[in-house]
Amino acid sequence: MYWRKAIVALAFALYGCGGIEPNFGPIYQAKPNGDLDIMNAYFMIENGDTSKASEIFYTLYKNSGNELFLKEAARLALSARSNLLYQIMGELNGNDAQTLRLKISYAILIYELDEAKKLALKLIKMDKSSQNYILLANIYAFEDDINKSIELYKKAYEIDKSEDNMIRVITIFNDFLGDSKSAIRIADDWVRQNGCSSRACYILLDLYSNSSDFDNMVRIYEKLYLENESTQYLVNALEVHLYQGDYQGAKRLLKKYEFNDDLLSQIYAQLGEYNEAYEVAKRLFELTNNVEYKAKMAIYKYELSKTKELKLIINLFEESVYKLENPVYYNYYGYLLIDHNIDVKKGLELVLKAYFLDFKSAYIIDSVAWGYYKLGNCDMAMEWIEKIGAKDLEQGEFKIHYDKIKKCIKGKR
Repeated sequence: MYWRKAIVALAFALYGCGGIEPNFGPIYQAKPNGDLDIMNAYFMIENGDTSKASEIFYTLYKNSGNELFLKEAARLALSARSNLLYQIMGELNGNDAQTLRLKISYAILIYELDEAKKLALKLIKMDKSSQNYILLANIYAFEDDINKSIELYKKAYEIDKSEDNMIRVITIFNDFLGDSKSAIRIADDWVRQNGCSSRACYILLDLYSNSSDFDNMVRIYEKLYLENESTQYLVNALEVHLYQGDYQGAKRLLKKYEFNDDLLSQIYAQLGEYNEAYEVAKRLFELTNNVEYKAKMAIYKYELSKTKELKLIINLFEESVYKLENPVYYNYYGYLLIDHNIDVKKGLELVLKAYFLDFKSAYIIDSVAWGYYKLGNCDMAMEWIEKIGAKDLEQGEFKIHYDKIKKCIKGKR
């Protein structure tokens, strides 16, 4: 367990030392005719042989006595955990910031945490940078002194509130300390003050998602939309509302930004606000001349008024349903004609058309059975309704129809 912690701590410490990316400037200033060896060392790093590169810099140090080569050898040896690490670190002297970071990394690696803390405090006296406070905080975190580590991470963030540092700090809080509330608070405050950059807000969205905070997910998606003007963010926000079954939230979003009136009419219908649904569908038909909106108008008008405006409803269906070849509209219109005894034969023809377009729908099968029942053909009605699963036949309107068909058959016997 401690070894894994030490490796993570070492990664943070090496970040402070510049990682293992080539650092040509200082090295070339120190070169004693070692250009070829230096280039060879960095080629080895690119090929993944960091340990061998460390040995080359250590040899250059031995030949020249220049501390810059020794520091580079130590940095690479720490990264590779090479066999020469103990020997190289034994020769590393000095109290400059870079040397102290290397010594801290080594102390963490061999789990001498008290020594690492002592060196880190010394480093902070020299340089009160955010980076150095993070380094000290890491040491306390790996000692499981969570309160002290949190105090230091917060101090580091107070010093440097750049986006990079914010992301670094909230990653530590969330992933290593398990303190998602602090991570969210820091990220949210940063976004409020600095705006919704993609990186910051995507991380914040991820944090909210992990905590199932859907309202704040919607808020951040809206903020992203306002700052980037991409409708996809509104679609994402809408998906969150629909995932929750929050149709009121979906309605608010669709009305506010007016980016999908077709869906708005369906949301109105879902909420039972059929007059609003009808008016939106009517406006969309007038704008587009798309007859599907007439079929939707017919449905919304029926749900709103039932039989009060049958003439208008039938006209809307007649002007649309045959052009659409859609099982939903065939079934809805056909069932209306059947159930209200307006034209049962025509209604049965329509629901049979719906069945041939979608033969798996229990609702369409029920409509066909109901059509045969209304025509007095109860045996055929039973043959059809039994296509619906037994479990469904015990529920709602299916059960009402099933019981009436059974009663009809018994009456004939």
